[in-house]
Amino acid sequence: MLAPVNTSGKQVLANQPKTLHYNHFNTSQHAILLNFDGENGCFVLLEFHKDLKKAQLLTEKRGDTILDAIFVAKDRIVTLDKNKELGVCDFDGNKLKSIPLTMKSSTGMQAKAEKIFPASIGKILL
Repeated sequence: MLAPVNTSGKQVLANQPKTLHYNHFNTSQHAILLNFDGENGCFVLLEFHKDLKKAQLLTEKRGDTILDAIFVAKDRIVTLDKNKELGVCDFDGNKLKSIPLTMKSSTGMQAKAEKIFPASIGKILL
């Protein structure tokens, strides 16, 4: 699911990110998730050394066909894909769990999640 980012020639990366999330669960380094709109959506995970005086980028990875991604733990992210399913992943791109997601709307009809939001550790808001 995650791949090294190739910023040369990728039109989606020329757009501004729609959201930016900082991983406040991890105090040993700085990690940022950038979510981009596009044909299929994507996110970029950037990990930096704890000492920002060095400004050293440790990891730069990209996840495609993802509508939204947020941090839920020190080393875990949750993604919402095009099929409106949640996926729990580690930073290496290993999908640990898939969760099909359907909710009932106020009219009793089935609804799908359109966006996810960060909450406390291990939790998300739909």
